[in-house]
Amino acid sequence: MTPTFSIPNIRLFIAFKVFFNSRFYYPVFTILFLDFGLTVAQFSILNAVWAATIVLAEVPSGALADIIGRKQLLVFATSIMIIEIGIISFIPKTDPSIIFIVFLINRVLSGLAEAAA
Repeated sequence: MTPTFSIPNIRLFIAFKVFFNSRFYYPVFTILFLDFGLTVAQFSILNAVWAATIVLAEVPSGALADIIGRKQLLVFATSIMIIEIGIISFIPKTDPSIIFIVFLINRVLSGLAEAAA
């Protein structure tokens, strides 16, 4: 019998899950959002959008995994996560409405990545 951790795909999947869930801003998530000038109400809306996106994308992402394969969906989730983190790195702090829209896009992408993963 082959030891479980000697199978390359299992090691890669474990590494994926560890790095996927280690988003750099999660420990200071609320502070980061509020520091950009968002209100607590806006922060709550963004988190509701994130949760709704996950719920709405779970079944379609499962169907997509059946069509294109689980591995391709994980690659998609990783790509979306990189974009999600990347867009908040370049937010201009000059216009509050742009800040909310960028964080809204961030939360939708994060929800899609969670559902796909």
